[in-house]
Amino acid sequence: MGRWSDRFSAQLQTAEALLANRLDVSKMDQEAMLRALGEYACAAGVVAPIFQRLAESSAGVDAAARAKQQSIVDAGALKPLAAALREHAASEAVQEWGAAIVGNVCAGGDPTPRARTQQAADAGCIGALAAALPAHGAREAGQPPVRPAIRHTCLGTGGPATARTRPAIAAGALAAPPPGPAPRTRAAA
Repeated sequence: MGRWSDRFSAQLQTAEALLANRLDVSKMDQEAMLRALGEYACAAGVVAPIFQRLAESSAGVDAAARAKQQSIVDAGALKPLAAALREHAASEAVQEWGAAIVGNVCAGGDPTPRARTQQAADAGCIGALAAALPAHGAREAGQPPVRPAIRHTCLGTGGPATARTRPAIAAGALAAPPPGPAPRTRAAA
């Protein structure tokens, strides 16, 4: 076997061992969770509880939640988050908690969340969430949990928001906006 497959096999075995020992993410700080995410991204059983803890700790609009949301971005977690969302497109738990993290990071109308929204889009979070939609389809309660996060990430007006929205529309995650009014023409005199 090649080096890559040996490394993958070793990571999977380590992840399975951690799961067998009931990896307790509740006792991990954010840095340890992100390190575990990087090391064991191949195991949805490790990713889902990490995403759940990050989503729960970053929910809200108070100063502590905003600081946590910013620290997720500052730690460089958006690219690994998008990669894990792509890797585990069929895992409802990974998608639901990953979508919650994206929604938390992107919520808000002031300049800081808008900057984080662009960073989430640049990291590939929209495409990763949109790619998971076919795997989950509509749920009994309505829409899959990823749609609200996609909407949060695509909010805004102007060039950046339009650029963020295009991949979501192409993937079927958002409906295309209705065409604007027809341009006015001057009546002949």
